[in-house]
Amino acid sequence: MRVYVISKNGNPLMPCKPAKARHLLRDGKAKVVNRNPFTIQLLWECEENIQEVRCGIDKGCSTTGIACVGNSEILFSANVKHRNPVAVQQKEGSKTFVQVRAERRRSGRPSAKICHEKVHKTGESSKVNLKGNKVVTGMDGFKDKIAARTMQGKTLMYQELEKIAPLSCVYGYQTASFRKALSYPKEHWIDAVCIACLETGDIVPLDSSNHYSVWFRSKQTRRIFNTQPSKGGLIKQWQKYKGLASNGKDYILVDKRTKNFTLTEGYTLYQKGDVIDIVGKMSAASPTEIASINGKGKGFYYWIYQPDGNRKYASVSHKKVRLVEYAKTINYMSGDVAFIPS
Repeated sequence: MRVYVISKNGNPLMPCKPAKARHLLRDGKAKVVNRNPFTIQLLWECEENIQEVRCGIDKGCSTTGIACVGNSEILFSANVKHRNPVAVQQKEGSKTFVQVRAERRRSGRPSAKICHEKVHKTGESSKVNLKGNKVVTGMDGFKDKIAARTMQGKTLMYQELEKIAPLSCVYGYQTASFRKALSYPKEHWIDAVCIACLETGDIVPLDSSNHYSVWFRSKQTRRIFNTQPSKGGLIKQWQKYKGLASNGKDYILVDKRTKNFTLTEGYTLYQKGDVIDIVGKMSAASPTEIASINGKGKGFYYWIYQPDGNRKYASVSHKKVRLVEYAKTINYMSGDVAFIPS
C-alpha cells in the first residue's frame, strides 16, 4: 500500500510507504489533506523530484477503468462509475436519469410525440414524411448522428488529455491479447493496467491495495417534481431543508429556500453526504455518511455503506454527531461496491 504525497506548493509527488508517512506526521513535517484516498502534504520545501508514471484509461459505457503504473508497480487504480446509468426508482420500474429526463421533456410537447414514435418504432424499411416533404427511413440517419456526437466527444477528450501528457491510443484487441497472455481476469481497471504497460512490455503484479471505486454525488438537484406525483403535493418533503445546524446542545433547521441564511457562531452545518463520527456507535477509524436529514426531528437518518453492498438504516441524536469531512462531488471508496449512493 502507498500513501499519496503532495508538496508544500500543492504539486503531486511520488507516493511513499505508510511507515514513512507516519514518521512525517509524527515529527510535524506533514499534515493530512485528504482522508480517502489518504493524502499528506509536506510542510517543508523539497526538490520535487518525480519519476515517470504511465496512466492507462479503459473507457466504457457505464464504468471507466484507470490505472497508474510506475516503478514496476501499480500506484493507483480505480473503477469510475458514471452517473448516467444510476437508476432512479419509479413505480413502474428502474429508469436511468436520461430516460426520466426524456419523459418529462416529451410531456411538454404532446403533439411531437410529429413524428418520434414513427421514426423510432416503425422499422428500417418504413418511410415517414416530415415537414418540408423531407423523408426519413426508420432509424437511418439517427444512429449516424449518435455516432458522430460520440466521436466528437472522444476527440475533445483526447485533445484535453494531450495538454496534460503525451497520449497514445491502442485498440481493444491489443489490450485483450496482452491481458490473456498474462492470464489476468477481465476487469476495467485491469485492462487499464494492460494499456499502461502495453508499449513498454512491463509485467507488474496485480495489487489491489491502492484500488478504489470512484463515484459522483451532485451537491444539489433541480428535480422538484416527481415523474408520478403522489396525492398531497408534488414537492418532495426532504428537499425543503438544506441541512441541520447543531452546536452539540441545540439545533437549527436550515431552509433550502432561504437566501439570506447566516450560520450562527458555534454551530456546525450538516448536510446530505457529510462524513460523520457517531459517539458510542462509531469510531474515527470507521466513520459513516449521512444519507438524509430528518427535518422534523432532532436527529439524523443515515446509511452505513459496506463494500459487500449491504446497508444499514438508523437514526441518531444530533448531540452524538461529530463532523469528520464535508460532502464531496467526487468520492473515493476502497475496493469496489455493489451499491452506488445517488
